[in-house]
Amino acid sequence: MRSIAISLLCLGCLALLGGAAHLTLRACALDLPRWMSVPGACPAPAETRQAVALARLDAQRSDLLQRIALAESQLSRLQCDAAGPDPHRALDPADWRRGDLEALYGCWDLSTGYQTRNTETGDEVGYPAWQICFDAKGNGLQKMRDMDGVACEGPVKGGFTEAGALQIEEAENLPCGDGGYIHRREFTCTATAGAASCDTLQPETGGRMAVEFRRSAREL
Repeated sequence: MRSIAISLLCLGCLALLGGAAHLTLRACALDLPRWMSVPGACPAPAETRQAVALARLDAQRSDLLQRIALAESQLSRLQCDAAGPDPHRALDPADWRRGDLEALYGCWDLSTGYQTRNTETGDEVGYPAWQICFDAKGNGLQKMRDMDGVACEGPVKGGFTEAGALQIEEAENLPCGDGGYIHRREFTCTATAGAASCDTLQPETGGRMAVEFRRSAREL
Protein backbone atom coordinates (compact mmCIF):
# COMPACT_ATOMS: atom_id res chain seq x y z
CA MET A 1 0.00 0.00 0.00
CA ARG A 2 2.84 2.33 0.84
CA SER A 3 4.48 1.74 -2.55
CA ILE A 4 1.17 2.46 -4.30
CA ALA A 5 0.79 5.79 -2.46
CA ILE A 6 4.33 6.77 -3.41
CA SER A 7 3.63 5.89 -7.04
CA LEU A 8 0.48 7.99 -7.08
CA LEU A 9 2.36 10.90 -5.51
CA CYS A 10 5.02 10.67 -8.18
CA LEU A 11 2.42 10.64 -10.92
CA GLY A 12 0.86 13.77 -9.43
CA CYS A 13 4.22 15.51 -9.38
CA LEU A 14 4.84 14.58 -12.97
CA ALA A 15 1.44 15.99 -13.96
CA LEU A 16 2.19 19.27 -12.18
CA LEU A 17 5.59 19.50 -13.82
CA GLY A 18 4.07 18.82 -17.25
CA GLY A 19 1.43 21.51 -16.76
CA ALA A 20 4.04 24.02 -15.66
CA ALA A 21 6.22 23.20 -18.64
CA HIS A 22 3.25 23.59 -20.96
CA LEU A 23 2.41 27.02 -19.57
CA THR A 24 6.05 28.07 -19.75
CA LEU A 25 6.26 27.07 -23.39
CA ARG A 26 3.09 29.04 -24.18
CA ALA A 27 4.38 32.10 -22.31
CA CYS A 28 7.51 31.99 -24.45
CA ALA A 29 5.25 31.97 -27.55
CA LEU A 30 6.44 28.57 -28.73
CA ASP A 31 4.11 26.83 -31.16
CA LEU A 32 2.33 23.81 -29.72
CA PRO A 33 0.03 21.26 -31.29
CA ARG A 34 -3.64 22.20 -31.35
CA TRP A 35 -4.50 19.39 -28.88
CA MET A 36 -2.14 21.00 -26.34
CA SER A 37 -3.73 24.52 -26.57
CA VAL A 38 -4.95 26.08 -23.33
CA PRO A 39 -7.67 28.75 -23.05
CA GLY A 40 -6.19 32.17 -22.17
CA ALA A 41 -2.69 31.21 -23.35
CA CYS A 42 -0.38 33.75 -25.06
CA PRO A 43 -1.35 34.67 -28.68
CA ALA A 44 0.78 33.53 -31.58
CA PRO A 45 3.50 35.92 -32.88
CA ALA A 46 1.51 36.79 -36.04
CA GLU A 47 -1.51 37.80 -33.96
CA THR A 48 0.70 39.91 -31.69
CA ARG A 49 2.25 41.77 -34.65
CA GLN A 50 -1.18 42.42 -36.13
CA ALA A 51 -2.50 43.81 -32.85
CA VAL A 52 0.52 46.10 -32.51
CA ALA A 53 0.11 47.35 -36.10
CA LEU A 54 -3.60 48.05 -35.57
CA ALA A 55 -2.87 49.93 -32.36
CA ARG A 56 -0.24 52.03 -34.16
CA LEU A 57 -2.66 52.85 -37.03
CA ASP A 58 -5.36 53.80 -34.56
CA ALA A 59 -2.96 56.18 -32.82
CA GLN A 60 -1.96 57.73 -36.17
CA ARG A 61 -5.62 58.18 -37.09
CA SER A 62 -6.35 59.95 -33.82
CA ASP A 63 -3.35 62.23 -34.34
CA LEU A 64 -4.47 63.11 -37.91
CA LEU A 65 -8.00 63.88 -36.75
CA GLN A 66 -6.62 66.24 -34.13
CA ARG A 67 -4.44 67.98 -36.73
CA ILE A 68 -7.39 68.35 -39.11
CA ALA A 69 -9.54 69.85 -36.34
CA LEU A 70 -6.75 72.31 -35.47
CA ALA A 71 -6.23 73.30 -39.13
CA GLU A 72 -9.98 73.86 -39.65
CA SER A 73 -10.10 76.01 -36.52
CA GLN A 74 -7.19 78.14 -37.74
CA LEU A 75 -8.67 78.41 -41.24
CA SER A 76 -12.01 79.59 -39.88
CA ARG A 77 -10.25 82.54 -38.24
CA LEU A 78 -8.56 83.63 -41.45
CA GLN A 79 -10.07 86.42 -43.54
CA CYS A 80 -9.03 86.64 -47.15
CA ASP A 81 -9.40 89.95 -48.87
CA ALA A 82 -9.22 90.18 -52.60
CA ALA A 83 -6.47 92.46 -53.80
CA GLY A 84 -7.81 95.71 -55.24
CA PRO A 85 -6.61 97.37 -58.44
CA ASP A 86 -3.37 99.31 -58.38
CA PRO A 87 -4.21 102.96 -57.61
CA HIS A 88 -1.02 104.14 -59.33
CA ARG A 89 -1.26 102.18 -62.57
CA ALA A 90 -1.14 104.10 -65.83
CA LEU A 91 -4.46 104.98 -67.39
CA ASP A 92 -5.37 102.29 -69.93
CA PRO A 93 -7.52 103.69 -72.77
CA ALA A 94 -8.86 100.17 -73.45
CA ASP A 95 -10.27 99.96 -69.91
CA TRP A 96 -11.75 103.41 -70.38
CA ARG A 97 -13.43 102.43 -73.67
CA ARG A 98 -14.89 99.32 -72.05
CA GLY A 99 -16.40 101.47 -69.32
CA ASP A 100 -14.42 99.69 -66.60
CA LEU A 101 -14.86 101.75 -63.43
CA GLU A 102 -11.65 100.30 -62.02
CA ALA A 103 -9.86 102.51 -64.56
CA LEU A 104 -10.78 105.40 -62.24
CA TYR A 105 -9.54 103.74 -59.06
CA GLY A 106 -7.14 105.92 -57.09
CA CYS A 107 -6.59 109.66 -56.88
CA TRP A 108 -6.39 112.25 -59.67
CA ASP A 109 -4.79 115.69 -59.40
CA LEU A 110 -5.66 118.80 -61.37
CA SER A 111 -2.82 119.45 -63.83
CA THR A 112 -4.22 122.69 -65.27
CA GLY A 113 -5.56 125.90 -63.72
CA TYR A 114 -9.10 126.37 -62.42
CA GLN A 115 -10.97 129.51 -61.39
CA THR A 116 -14.44 130.35 -60.14
CA ARG A 117 -16.19 133.72 -60.11
CA ASN A 118 -18.05 135.07 -57.11
CA THR A 119 -21.59 135.72 -58.39
CA GLU A 120 -22.07 138.56 -55.92
CA THR A 121 -18.78 140.44 -56.20
CA GLY A 122 -17.52 139.25 -59.57
CA ASP A 123 -14.13 138.37 -58.03
CA GLU A 124 -12.27 135.39 -59.46
CA VAL A 125 -10.84 132.76 -57.15
CA GLY A 126 -8.06 130.42 -58.28
CA TYR A 127 -7.67 126.83 -57.10
CA PRO A 128 -4.11 125.50 -57.37
CA ALA A 129 -5.05 122.20 -55.70
CA TRP A 130 -7.95 119.97 -56.75
CA GLN A 131 -7.98 116.23 -56.24
CA ILE A 132 -10.61 113.56 -56.88
CA CYS A 133 -10.21 110.03 -55.43
CA PHE A 134 -12.35 107.10 -56.63
CA ASP A 135 -13.00 103.62 -55.30
CA ALA A 136 -13.37 100.63 -57.64
CA LYS A 137 -17.12 101.33 -58.10
CA GLY A 138 -16.84 104.95 -59.19
CA ASN A 139 -17.70 106.51 -55.83
CA GLY A 140 -15.42 109.47 -55.20
CA LEU A 141 -14.44 112.31 -52.90
CA GLN A 142 -13.09 115.61 -54.17
CA LYS A 143 -10.99 118.14 -52.29
CA MET A 144 -10.19 121.66 -53.52
CA ARG A 145 -8.02 124.39 -51.99
CA ASP A 146 -7.99 128.00 -53.12
CA MET A 147 -5.15 130.50 -53.16
CA ASP A 148 -5.89 131.53 -49.58
CA GLY A 149 -5.86 127.92 -48.32
CA VAL A 150 -9.64 127.64 -47.94
CA ALA A 151 -10.68 124.03 -48.45
CA CYS A 152 -13.82 122.76 -50.20
CA GLU A 153 -14.77 119.09 -49.99
CA GLY A 154 -17.62 116.82 -51.05
CA PRO A 155 -18.66 113.55 -52.77
CA VAL A 156 -18.79 112.84 -56.51
CA LYS A 157 -19.99 109.90 -58.59
CA GLY A 158 -18.34 108.69 -61.79
CA GLY A 159 -19.82 106.56 -64.56
CA PHE A 160 -19.31 105.81 -68.25
CA THR A 161 -21.74 106.49 -71.06
CA GLU A 162 -22.39 104.03 -73.88
CA ALA A 163 -20.19 106.20 -76.09
CA GLY A 164 -17.25 105.68 -73.71
CA ALA A 165 -17.23 109.13 -72.14
CA LEU A 166 -16.76 109.54 -68.41
CA GLN A 167 -19.37 111.57 -66.56
CA ILE A 168 -18.71 112.88 -63.06
CA GLU A 169 -21.54 114.44 -61.10
CA GLU A 170 -21.82 116.35 -57.86
CA ALA A 171 -25.02 115.74 -55.92
CA GLU A 172 -25.10 119.33 -54.62
CA ASN A 173 -23.11 122.54 -54.32
CA LEU A 174 -19.61 121.96 -52.97
CA PRO A 175 -19.29 123.47 -49.45
CA CYS A 176 -16.15 125.36 -48.43
CA GLY A 177 -14.53 125.99 -45.09
CA ASP A 178 -15.23 129.74 -45.07
CA GLY A 179 -19.00 129.22 -45.29
CA GLY A 180 -19.16 129.70 -49.05
CA TYR A 181 -19.66 127.12 -51.77
CA ILE A 182 -18.98 126.29 -55.41
CA HIS A 183 -22.05 125.82 -57.59
CA ARG A 184 -22.78 122.21 -58.53
CA ARG A 185 -20.89 120.99 -61.60
CA GLU A 186 -21.19 118.28 -64.22
CA PHE A 187 -18.04 116.82 -65.85
CA THR A 188 -17.70 115.12 -69.22
CA CYS A 189 -14.24 113.54 -69.64
CA THR A 190 -12.23 111.65 -72.24
CA ALA A 191 -8.94 109.78 -71.89
CA THR A 192 -5.98 111.41 -73.63
CA ALA A 193 -2.30 110.41 -73.26
CA GLY A 194 -2.65 109.04 -69.73
CA ALA A 195 -4.81 111.93 -68.52
CA ALA A 196 -8.49 112.70 -68.18
CA SER A 197 -9.52 115.82 -70.09
CA CYS A 198 -12.79 117.17 -68.76
CA ASP A 199 -15.29 119.88 -69.69
CA THR A 200 -17.01 121.23 -66.59
CA LEU A 201 -20.45 122.87 -66.60
CA GLN A 202 -22.31 124.67 -63.82
CA PRO A 203 -25.98 124.25 -64.84
CA GLU A 204 -27.16 127.00 -62.48
CA THR A 205 -24.79 129.69 -63.75
CA GLY A 206 -23.90 128.35 -67.21
CA GLY A 207 -20.20 128.59 -66.36
CA ARG A 208 -17.87 126.29 -68.32
CA MET A 209 -14.17 125.44 -68.08
CA ALA A 210 -11.87 122.78 -69.51
CA VAL A 211 -9.54 121.06 -67.04
CA GLU A 212 -7.22 118.07 -66.99
CA PHE A 213 -6.53 115.48 -64.28
CA ARG A 214 -3.61 113.07 -63.94
CA ARG A 215 -2.99 110.23 -61.52
CA SER A 216 -1.67 111.26 -58.14
CA ALA A 217 0.93 109.48 -56.00
CA ARG A 218 -0.67 110.64 -52.73
CA GLU A 219 -3.86 112.01 -51.24
CA LEU A 220 -4.29 115.64 -50.25
